[in-house]
Amino acid sequence: MNGFDDVALLLLIAVPMFGAIAMMFMPGSDSEETWYFAIFIAAISFALSVVIFADYDYDLGGFQLLRSYEWLPGPLDI
Repeated sequence: MNGFDDVALLLLIAVPMFGAIAMMFMPGSDSEETWYFAIFIAAISFALSVVIFADYDYDLGGFQLLRSYEWLPGPLDI
């Protein structure tokens, strides 16, 4: 599951965000399709969080599944 470990937390943030963006473009905010889509996105997010929780190694402790990305390379070095 090493490939999933690289993107697990990113997916946990991105799935609801893209789900919300997709819902903005769905016609009829009161329709059943919109409601089912929201439940589907919430279920995926919950499933991801359960997998991440199960993947945590208590023997290691501390922060896990972390990745570092360079946002602004160059003189700012952020």
